[in-house]
Amino acid sequence: MFLVKPVSQVIKECFEAFIPSEKIISLQIEQSLGYIIGEDIIADENIPQFARSTVDGYAVTAEDTFGSSENMPSFLEMTHEILMGQVASNILNNGQCQRIATGGMLPPGSNAVVMQEYTECVDEMVSIYRAVSPGENVIKVGEDLSVSQIVFNKGQRIRPQDIGILAAMGILSIKVIKPLRVAVLSTGDELVAPNNKNLQFGQIRDTNGYAVTAFLKQKNFDADYHGIIPDNYDQLNGKVYELYENYDCVIVSGGSSVGTKDVTCNIIEGLPDSQIITHGIAIKPGKPTIIAKSFEKIIVGLPGHPVSALVIMQHIILPILKNKQGFQTEDYTPYVKAQILQNIDSQTGRTDIIRVKLIQNDDGELMAQPLLSKAGVFSSLVKADGYIVIAESLEGIIQNSIVNVNLYK
Repeated sequence: MFLVKPVSQVIKECFEAFIPSEKIISLQIEQSLGYIIGEDIIADENIPQFARSTVDGYAVTAEDTFGSSENMPSFLEMTHEILMGQVASNILNNGQCQRIATGGMLPPGSNAVVMQEYTECVDEMVSIYRAVSPGENVIKVGEDLSVSQIVFNKGQRIRPQDIGILAAMGILSIKVIKPLRVAVLSTGDELVAPNNKNLQFGQIRDTNGYAVTAFLKQKNFDADYHGIIPDNYDQLNGKVYELYENYDCVIVSGGSSVGTKDVTCNIIEGLPDSQIITHGIAIKPGKPTIIAKSFEKIIVGLPGHPVSALVIMQHIILPILKNKQGFQTEDYTPYVKAQILQNIDSQTGRTDIIRVKLIQNDDGELMAQPLLSKAGVFSSLVKADGYIVIAESLEGIIQNSIVNVNLYK
């Protein structure tokens, strides 16, 4: 009989067991989306390198506009027009202004820009109908990035906006942590490939292998699906050992519970320097999960039920893989608040993951309808908009309570 451990304990023990990866590769920035940055990135120049306008209008000395209004405008002489990409070399004197476009360089002597909407130009004389303060409508030198500023810390995940600022810095390639290689294998005598159109009685098509692999790829891991192996010790042992030698993590879906044909645990125990971290987690669904360490490799035995497998991947295996990958910043799951439509019982000491569908009532308020199907009903995940977490300290949730619904990404 296995010892069931709380979720927090399992994740803590796994964080302590697996040393974060230090394998570094270089990538072009356009290929780096979703990867983990492998070193601190420090700005070696100011951005922008010159003060520039954020609007179309007129570069001015702010003090020349003080007191301006629609009834009492100020009048300034327009002396030059600053074109995009042009060096603004003409000095702005008191009582003068220069036409400027968004992104244009501020001329010497100016310290603000008046929006075009608040001006009127007649015969090179500009009426200013609104005062501006020093620095208004201007991006100062180094306001975006300054020399020696740490722009990114090692361990951050790269987002689209991050690629944009790397390009602005003139950085075309960066060092990232090499993605973990993860092998996914399904096991079970009842499983057949999805292309099998003539199911025999008792057979089911493999869903876990495809869903788990897709989940890992979505999270930027280098994941490969390696098909189905029957519940045969020799065949499964040979395949697991082959994958173990070539991957950083091996995930076997099925065969993790206690039964006469469940051989996964025995095979995992037979791997070199094997250490079973947990065989049983206080979570529903997904209790009979195996997580083991073999040298620095992660070996996982997932439950065979498809909902259980994906719940465990998201709530247990993903944090462990991210930590091993070197991800060091918070990764928040977006959520909305909603009113739960029924009572949900739970058991203290166990974390419950409840799939829900969001419904909007006539008043525009969000309602959460629990999808309390069994762990083998895969469609409950497809129908769900998100999930709620019932912590191990709670005995359930009362109908009409306001809950946080974590949205599926």
